[in-house]
Amino acid sequence: MACGLKKSMSGGATMKKTKTKTMTKSKAKKSKLGPNQGYCVKCKEIVTMVDGVETTFTRKGGKTGKMMKGKCPKCGTTVNRILGSK
Repeated sequence: MACGLKKSMSGGATMKKTKTKTMTKSKAKKSKLGPNQGYCVKCKEIVTMVDGVETTFTRKGGKTGKMMKGKCPKCGTTVNRILGSK
């Protein structure tokens, strides 16, 4: 049968019932980062930024936000951390 349809006894086509899996979002535990700390995506760990500077950036809708920008001491990759509004 095509397209997941099966024929019923009366001759009409009915939809085949299939089980659907519902995806649930797992709640990841947020770790508290200290001052001048950020997550290096390349090293996959929390590092203390070298030459960390607080800057501003533009969010969607024209609003501005604060972020910390620095370098990873191990690999030299740029590490960014979005700061809260506090």
